[in-house]
Amino acid sequence: MKMTVKQYSNISTYLSENLDFLEKREAVNNLLIGIPISLKNEKVLNPFPVLLSVHAGNSIVFSAIQTPPKNLLVSGDALNHQSAAVPLIDFMIQNNIIVPGVIGPKKVSTFFAEKWCAKNNIQWQTKYEQLIYRLDEIKEIKYTNGFCRKAKMKDLDIVGNWFHAFAKEAMDEDDRQGAILTAENKITTGGLFIWENNGRAVSMAAASRPSRNGIAINYVYTPAEFRGHGYATAVVGKLTELMLKKYRFCSLFTDQANPTSNSIYSKIGYRPIEEFRMIEFI
Repeated sequence: MKMTVKQYSNISTYLSENLDFLEKREAVNNLLIGIPISLKNEKVLNPFPVLLSVHAGNSIVFSAIQTPPKNLLVSGDALNHQSAAVPLIDFMIQNNIIVPGVIGPKKVSTFFAEKWCAKNNIQWQTKYEQLIYRLDEIKEIKYTNGFCRKAKMKDLDIVGNWFHAFAKEAMDEDDRQGAILTAENKITTGGLFIWENNGRAVSMAAASRPSRNGIAINYVYTPAEFRGHGYATAVVGKLTELMLKKYRFCSLFTDQANPTSNSIYSKIGYRPIEEFRMIEFI
């Protein structure tokens, strides 16, 4: 069947046409769903995101977005992702859409990277191997001392430093001002939660990217001096409990090579559902 590529100049149109396809694997596609939903509410987008889909007849079989200068996010169905990736790459090259890398389900992102690099005569390398976890029902947990609360503006100095440390540790990014702005936004929108013990904030986690049935947990961070006391388990567990009152499931990303975080989430009841690979082009 002939594959056709479509680029969108309107975020709402992209969502209305791609949402049914993306929601078939809603937890796996939480980035591709959640990012355009959040961008739709922005008054000014400069540059405008790259929004693409590949159609086989009347059906969408591949979807991709990029918020420049970040990596291209991709999702393709099991049967058609290879045959869809080739015309998509040709379309991107013809329209001078250049990306620094790609992220998505391991098989999809890897195939895209191989074909992209062959077409452009460049190399690729894996930057991160990740797992997506999903939880529909939380386990019974014995929580450590303390309690979970929403972060407030009085916490900004502390959590701003934590966001910066998280970005350096988890993503190899060193943008203090950007981290503080992200922390401020999370506090303002009510999505950031803190575990407090003996009057001290000791760990944090955020709820992000709500979709029709689920929400993602991210920015899970405990400073080195507070680790080993169960604070991350506690804040993620309580935040997950809160979110399950509103949503059918929660999802989160982990570093596949980090046994500590993977163990924490498994104790709460999260189960891996997909391998993700972030690839950078050289």
